[in-house]
Amino acid sequence: MLVYDLSGLLVFFWHTVYLPTQRCDGAVGPKVEVDQRYRGPQEVKRGGMLVLPINFSGSPRPKVTWYHRGVRVTPRPGHVHIDYGDGYSTLTVSGIESNEGDRYEVVVENVAGAATMDFDVVVKCTLNCSLDLRVVRRSNFFNPTQPNPPND
Repeated sequence: MLVYDLSGLLVFFWHTVYLPTQRCDGAVGPKVEVDQRYRGPQEVKRGGMLVLPINFSGSPRPKVTWYHRGVRVTPRPGHVHIDYGDGYSTLTVSGIESNEGDRYEVVVENVAGAATMDFDVVVKCTLNCSLDLRVVRRSNFFNPTQPNPPND
């Protein structure tokens, strides 16, 4: 707003600056939205399925990249699947393991900027989860009460 006195001198200048959400070339910065139930820690049982869906907007259409602990997530058939569509993306981990918990992040970016969303994932163990035992090698133990040690 410009205000002049009777002599034509500028006595007051008031200007409000609004930061545009749209650039002059028509590009609109990305925005990420997630359903309320995915905003808190996501608990999934070991061996279960983790599903992290997002909705996004922006113009031109943003690129979506998923990360786990800062490392880019790559699809693995039968285990990790990333679905993309018009305005949505979903990360699915089938048969999740104990070491696949922790922080997941999605980055949505285009020429006008970037938006991120973090997810905390807790993999809950079933009985004996901490004892993830596998037979690596079978050994024969010598029993002193036995006259001859076993032969393999």
